[in-house]
Amino acid sequence: RDAVRRDNICHRSVFVVLRGWEAQDAVLLRTNDDDASSCKTLNDMVHNGEAYQDAAERLIQQQLQIKELRIGKSGKIPSKDDAPTLVQHFRFHFKDAMSCIWGQLYECWCDHGDVVAQDMKRVSLADLVAMSADDDHAHALRLYLQRLHDIKVNRRMLKGYSSSDLSSYEMRPKPKVIFFDCDDTLYFDGWKTANQLTAKINEWCMNEVGLPDGAAYELYKKHGTALKGLLAEGLLDNTDEAIDEFLRKVHDIPIKDLIQPDPKLRSMLASLDPSIARFIFTASISDHAQRCIEALGVADMFEPTIIDVKACHLETKHALASFHRAMEIAGITNPEDCLFFDDSIKNIQTARQVGWRGILVGRIGRDSGTAISTEHAEVELDTIHDMRDVFPELFSS
Repeated sequence: RDAVRRDNICHRSVFVVLRGWEAQDAVLLRTNDDDASSCKTLNDMVHNGEAYQDAAERLIQQQLQIKELRIGKSGKIPSKDDAPTLVQHFRFHFKDAMSCIWGQLYECWCDHGDVVAQDMKRVSLADLVAMSADDDHAHALRLYLQRLHDIKVNRRMLKGYSSSDLSSYEMRPKPKVIFFDCDDTLYFDGWKTANQLTAKINEWCMNEVGLPDGAAYELYKKHGTALKGLLAEGLLDNTDEAIDEFLRKVHDIPIKDLIQPDPKLRSMLASLDPSIARFIFTASISDHAQRCIEALGVADMFEPTIIDVKACHLETKHALASFHRAMEIAGITNPEDCLFFDDSIKNIQTARQVGWRGILVGRIGRDSGTAISTEHAEVELDTIHDMRDVFPELFSS
């Protein structure tokens, strides 16, 4: 032990957080004074040849005089009848000038009144956020708070992301940019706007090129967008003038009659960390998206450049090329720096494929009218207004 501390030798260690049913919003930590920043988890080195769990059980027996432990499951509060219960959460690495460890964090659920250890202090989970220490104990507790929040919001531990491996758990990196879809994500009007756009496209195809009713939707299904279908099948001249005219006409709908100002959305966006860039990334044209965010009263909350279908060279939004183009416009090279909010499962799937963190907004599908979900979404929200509750770390207040 002396050599490990003196020479800062990397070693294994266990950390145990004490929880109890009579105060589920608090933990018991060891302290010698009233300064919350000095609070420590129960902690000990793992002996040579000893398993992490064996070390945790040994520590609890030595420090708390608890000799029999049940083994619980991470993410589930054990029954009081099962007390005391040991729950494994994650493994992590920590290194500074004083220590180098591979740590394993556990919860021990017990009746606090039965704990025999001295110098213990009850600390609320909320107060743990304010801890000023920056040692291995504080790092373990910050990871623990993040993990508890992950469980609370049903965050998926998606393979390939730095904060999703519980065998090497890390603090989630702050995104450098947030991409917001516009229609049915920043607002939801029961698909009234989307239905009017669909009707305008169908109307154009019938009136301008003589296609039968419903043919526009068939073009969409075959080619990804009606516009790509019209170009591929020679029904629309492949010139900037013809394409712009088509896009202008099919987006000519009365936005102000459909979308109302959203003060709650504005307040939420205004309190986002100002160091994180915000872009509108839409499958429509920039003029349509601009009119939508103006109607919502949030036009000044985003970067002036709107990433639209023309910026993506007329590719479908769920094409890989569109996501790479969005990163290029935003000046981002690391996909994990991108957080993405969208109502489309296809778009969320592509975001995952590229390496973005995709968040599904809305749990009902427009086409099916039934519940939707995707294993590729990090989190699923009912509405964009849930963003603050799920991502409190992104807000400056």
